Amino acid sequence: MSEMYRPYKIPSNNPSHGSKTESESYNSNLSDKKPDLSFSYDQRFAEIEINGNASSSYNSAPVPSPAYPAMDPKRRLFKEMREIAWNNHSSYVYNLKFYNKNTQHENSRVFYKQAVFMKDFEDDYTDWVSFSSYYPYYQLMNYEQLRTYFSWRSLVRTGIVEEISLSYVFVYIYELLNNIGIDDPADGLKKLMSFRKAYKRHDATIDKYLIKWIKDYYVYYQLEDSFKDFIYEYNLEGHFPEILEYEPDLKGDFESLCELSKYNIRQSAFYKSNSSLVSECLEFVVNRLKSILADAGLNLYNFIYEISNKKTAWTPFKGALFYPRLKQPAKTIILSLNEAYICEQNMWFLSSLVCTNSGRQLMTYIFKQTEAVLRTVTGYKHKLSVGTDIIDGSLLQMLANKGISIEKTVTDAVKDFHREKNKIVVSVDPNALSRIRTEALYTQQKLIVPEDAAYNSAHMPDIFSWLNNNVSVSDNSLTAANTAANTAGSADLSNSRIHIASALTDKQSDEKSSSLSDDFLASSPVLESGKLLQKGASALHETEPLNMSLPSGFQTAASPSLSAGQAATPSSSGSAASPSLPADQATAPSLSFSQHTTLFPAGQASAPSLSSVQAASQSLSGGWTSLRQALTDVEIAALSAVLEGGHDMKRFADEHGIMLEVLADSINEKAFDHIGDSILELDDSMIIYDEYLENVKAMVIDE
Repeated sequence: MSEMYRPYKIPSNNPSHGSKTESESYNSNLSDKKPDLSFSYDQRFAEIEINGNASSSYNSAPVPSPAYPAMDPKRRLFKEMREIAWNNHSSYVYNLKFYNKNTQHENSRVFYKQAVFMKDFEDDYTDWVSFSSYYPYYQLMNYEQLRTYFSWRSLVRTGIVEEISLSYVFVYIYELLNNIGIDDPADGLKKLMSFRKAYKRHDATIDKYLIKWIKDYYVYYQLEDSFKDFIYEYNLEGHFPEILEYEPDLKGDFESLCELSKYNIRQSAFYKSNSSLVSECLEFVVNRLKSILADAGLNLYNFIYEISNKKTAWTPFKGALFYPRLKQPAKTIILSLNEAYICEQNMWFLSSLVCTNSGRQLMTYIFKQTEAVLRTVTGYKHKLSVGTDIIDGSLLQMLANKGISIEKTVTDAVKDFHREKNKIVVSVDPNALSRIRTEALYTQQKLIVPEDAAYNSAHMPDIFSWLNNNVSVSDNSLTAANTAANTAGSADLSNSRIHIASALTDKQSDEKSSSLSDDFLASSPVLESGKLLQKGASALHETEPLNMSLPSGFQTAASPSLSAGQAATPSSSGSAASPSLPADQATAPSLSFSQHTTLFPAGQASAPSLSSVQAASQSLSGGWTSLRQALTDVEIAALSAVLEGGHDMKRFADEHGIMLEVLADSINEKAFDHIGDSILELDDSMIIYDEYLENVKAMVIDE
């Protein structure tokens, strides 16, 4: 039978402890609320025997310490990194409210110091694990996650950007925002944009934060390059429209100017009847004033706008773990009318631009004075008076110190505008001038005879010497003929084409001689070395036909070309051999000259008129054939595409890697070299001239 055991204190043998009975002592112990835990080494303790077994004896032995594995270098490095947080009394351990401002500041400070400590660390861990956290940083990662992050970062720094948990991605972005692992702020911005481009292929949601942090980066680090240039360089126009619209200068368009003036010019009766004139004139006046002020080292923009006194505190990189460690000088950075960033005593503020009262007064005067002068110069029935007293006195004095009279500047600008607006302008189409020049060069080229062996002076007889030796003249016309002959004799006829346009008639005589009429050569155009020389002479007239033998090498338009030694068929009147003929020619051709007979070198069937030359040059057997051979396959394909119609020639040129203008010029240059004219013009597309359309068709088809 089990017994209930009650605690029992062994009474002391020391009589000084009192004389209470055991029962009283027992009851006293039961009634104490707070038992006396003190004891004396003189007290006796009983050994209790349980179930009749005596307690076994115990031997003292040291407690063995647990065995820990040796710490690897990476784990030791991570431990040292974590100690940075412990030594800096970071509140992250005790405060779970990550959205608290003080907590964020403390965490960002710890993150920055740890990031600097780990900035050069590289790893090659392959068993990557995921990680998810709000405001992620190293202290929240375990051993495997730390190795995963630094291994991924090592690849990113070599240009290999692989997809990973977004928390890792933001840790890397935080590093760049804090300029960890970069050379300078400009290099950091390039790395940030390069990473953005690479990782957007995996997850574009990072842009939600990156775009605003990029602007903050430019402002906080005060980069020298223009933020607008940066926007255009990285194609960010859609993200910053207000910044692109802002100009650090006064806009010269009418609508923007009206917002700055207290005078509502749109309500003016003069404006309602001359709205276009007034708006154009105001833009002209303001631009003239800006130019004059700029020459004096002033900016009209600074007279109009100033930074508002209303400022709000600005925190760069809001939403990121960023530690503002830099001590920055006082500075103002204006990105748009609504974004003026001000740094004062290393604290940042955001403000906006407002139009000053003195600026509005100045614009009001410009509007009124412009309209007043316009009314005067246009003869408007009602006048408008305005004085400079509406402008702030200090502003007028500052302009006067620079030698600028605002009244004279506006008045002169309006008069100059009105004069330019009403002057008579004769417009000349440059394309038409180019066409005229081309046609003139073409005509000149056709009048120039190229050098050829057939025209060499050694093989071409002197027509005037031959005429002197074989033709007898009975009147004073011989003097004119000899004068013309002697004049032309001094010219090099090897490269000349000679036209004798005279009224000649045949006259039979017993001495087999020829006589010429009174006037010889009313005019004789001679081409010497490619230049047209006009030779004057009198025309010869005879009432009776005259038989005349021509020297070797000449013929008439009515006769075929005769080679040396070949006899021509005598005319009806007959002709004897001339004693002055070359030895190898037995009989000189006897020809009957009719009125306006033309003499030209042998081998040419007729005198070439400009139209005949042009027609001949357009034959595919001539210039067009050589043009076809000179054109490249791309140029032939381009002409074919133009003939077919419906082709986008700009796109055609782009597909073949050539500018459309260059392609058209190349075709026209080759055409000019071979046929003496351009064959197409370039407007919005290529257009082949109508007169050459059939030739181009034949040329393109003819391979």
